[in-house]
Amino acid sequence: MGSGARWRQCRLSLGGVPLWLPSQTKFGARKSKPKENIALRPFWLSLGALSLGCGVAGSVLPLLPTTPFLLLSAYAFARSSPRLHRWLTRHSQFGPPIRNWRLYEAIDRRTKLVAVAVMIFTPLITWIIGAPLWALGTQIVVLLVAASFVVTRPEVPLGGTNGTD
Repeated sequence: MGSGARWRQCRLSLGGVPLWLPSQTKFGARKSKPKENIALRPFWLSLGALSLGCGVAGSVLPLLPTTPFLLLSAYAFARSSPRLHRWLTRHSQFGPPIRNWRLYEAIDRRTKLVAVAVMIFTPLITWIIGAPLWALGTQIVVLLVAASFVVTRPEVPLGGTNGTD
C-alpha cells in the first residue's frame, strides 16, 4: 500500500473488492476540521461588517433587504470571528431570521407581511415624488420578483425560533 501510512479495511466495497483507507480517516474524510486560512480573516471580517451595515440599513430603508445581508454577515463572521458570529446569531432582533433560515429555510409570517407591505408602498412613494417612469417600471419589476420569492418561502413552523431562545 506504500507511503508508510497504516491502512485499514472499511465496510464499503466497490464491485465486491473491499476498500482500504488510511487508518486516521473514516470513509476518506479527515477527522479534524481543516483550519481556515488566516490570511483571509481580514477579508471575511470586512465582508461581515459591510454586510451587517447593509442589513442594519435595510431594516429601515424600503428597497434594501435585511435578511440576505444578515445571512452573509453570519457566514463571514463564522469564518473570521467566532465572537461576532455568536453575537449576531444571538442578537434579539437579527438572530431569529438567521436561525429560521438555517433551520427551516423559512421566513416568519410577520416578516413576510411587513416585507410585502413595504414592497407595495415603495412604488407609490416613488410615483408621488415624481421619479421617471423607467425608474418606476424597473422598481416594480424588481419588487415583484422579490415579493414572489418572499411569498413562496415556507413559514416558520410552530415552535420555531422567535427570539426568546
